[in-house]
Amino acid sequence: MKKEGLNQGILLLLLTLLTCCLLLPKLLHITPFVVESSSMTPTFSIGTLVYSQPIAFNELKVGDVITFKEGSNYLTHRVRQINKKEQTLRTKGDASLNDDLFAVPQRAIVGKIIFSLPYLGYLSLVAKKLSATNILSILVLISLICLLTNKKTIQ
Repeated sequence: MKKEGLNQGILLLLLTLLTCCLLLPKLLHITPFVVESSSMTPTFSIGTLVYSQPIAFNELKVGDVITFKEGSNYLTHRVRQINKKEQTLRTKGDASLNDDLFAVPQRAIVGKIIFSLPYLGYLSLVAKKLSATNILSILVLISLICLLTNKKTIQ
């Protein structure tokens, strides 16, 4: 009986942590992004979940890591140069030898990275590839397994 309670407690704790990592930031105007390339290694590896918070252009400093929109993609790179007159930045991925070939305009900046969680982004990448029906089916299956496991323990 104690083991059952412990397992349920651990499951509840994991679900609470996952909820906090994925939903709480939205309430605080923090946007999570999944690192999908190796351009920022060793700082952020593929699968890292990075959290970006809006920041005023004049508060940015050389060395800050930011997320910005380039075409239809979001990139997370380090600020290398700030042009206050033109309101643009030069950026570079930590793994790259050279600065990015384009200037980042102020309007493209999403925010500054304030913290990251290694590997947690893999969950998001998997969820993106699964449909809502598949995710719901997996949750139902996990619930059934938990119920069956609990019934066997009680008997």
